[in-house]
Amino acid sequence: MTTQVKKEAHATQKRLYAKFLNQSVKVYLNSGRSIAGKLIEYDQFTLCMKVKGYEHLVYKHHIEFVRPYIEEVDSKKKKTEEEKGK
Repeated sequence: MTTQVKKEAHATQKRLYAKFLNQSVKVYLNSGRSIAGKLIEYDQFTLCMKVKGYEHLVYKHHIEFVRPYIEEVDSKKKKTEEEKGK
């Protein structure tokens, strides 16, 4: 019975990451850092991302959350914050 539960949990996880496959994402890590790039591949334990032409392997146990990433939106947010600081 426990193996069936594990398979179902893994299947749910596959569907979640499949939604982000070959798209720009921002991965927030437990350390407080974030990585923005394109999600190339994933398996049960890792994500493979392309960031500035280099491939990065990220272990899932270090991930806090993942969200879609649009660079234009982030840069507009930074400009607005800089203008408020002036």
